[in-house]
Amino acid sequence: MARKLMLSMIVLGGAFLPTAPQAESCESLSKLVSPTVSITLANMIDSGSFTPPGSTMSFPRLPAFCRVTAGLRPTSDSDIRIEV
Repeated sequence: MARKLMLSMIVLGGAFLPTAPQAESCESLSKLVSPTVSITLANMIDSGSFTPPGSTMSFPRLPAFCRVTAGLRPTSDSDIRIEV
């Protein structure tokens, strides 16, 4: 009886929950528009070893990840470059 009640609660609860947001692709980040942020690169990096461009240091055994570079301009006299 308790098992049926629990199952019914799960089914009914799921019916009233909002749908989960869909994940966007890494590459779609480059299409984001903002007056203070410009995405200059957004691409998937496969799992394994990664050596950042212009570096000799390698990072071994990484999971797949989304590499993003951007320019930030929170004020007119700023020019911040980031990579995540």
